[in-house]
Amino acid sequence: MKEMGLDSIPVTYSAYLQAAENFKKDTDGDGYVDQWFGNTSVKLAWYQRLFNFYPLYLAASGGKPLVKDGRANFNNEYAVEAFRFLQTLYRNNYFSRQVESAGQDLFVAEKYATKWTGPWEIEYLEKYKREGFTYDFGPIPVPDGHQGPVYTYCDPKSMVIFNTCKNPQLAFEFIKTMLSEDGDLQFLQTTNQLPRRKDLELKPAFQAFFAQNPKLQVFARQAKHVKGADNCEVLIEVFDILSQEYEACVLYQTKTPEKAVADAERAVNVLLGN
Repeated sequence: MKEMGLDSIPVTYSAYLQAAENFKKDTDGDGYVDQWFGNTSVKLAWYQRLFNFYPLYLAASGGKPLVKDGRANFNNEYAVEAFRFLQTLYRNNYFSRQVESAGQDLFVAEKYATKWTGPWEIEYLEKYKREGFTYDFGPIPVPDGHQGPVYTYCDPKSMVIFNTCKNPQLAFEFIKTMLSEDGDLQFLQTTNQLPRRKDLELKPAFQAFFAQNPKLQVFARQAKHVKGADNCEVLIEVFDILSQEYEACVLYQTKTPEKAVADAERAVNVLLGN
């Protein structure tokens, strides 16, 4: 990365694609690329779109929902350009098509320059990285000329007390301890995951923790601009439809981004009864 004149991860589509072109390499001379700029899942399971298309869409659109007022809301420039960006990454051999679980981690093996991931990666890399391996985090790429904050996907979790609970008051008192500042700090220390709190990185109770874990500060700052999944009872099916178009457009290059997004919109609207 430094040899290419990069001191940080490129943050726009064009800069990312240019860096990817400069980085890819056939290191053993067999005529096939074996050093790529990155990797994201090629599996078609619906939830895999939460780690490539969906965060790109949120980043580009300023956090717009996929479904709004009972209709598909994503046939727009943001989804089209996200698909085009992903399609280009695979068409030009900038991203590997290897399945992540097929063998060794190629990011740790230094065959990938970048990886789209989350805060859980810190503990993993600290455990498995080689001596001299350095890494850092940056925002998800956005279209050229993007204005405003860069949103990304988060996977928020909540707590509930079931109506069958035999002692709901005791359960409530326990939950309160988990939501205190001390509970939040223990959660951070135990999991390296972030409680969803306003201005998390600025709270005095957490300053020592973030000082000892500086890479997690990137995610604490990003937490101001995150979105979960839409509140839609058929959201899994919506992502299934998007995954089918992802396969056709991004992986097999048989559809243009415009057609793939338009076809997904039509299918989702049929699913939603429109």
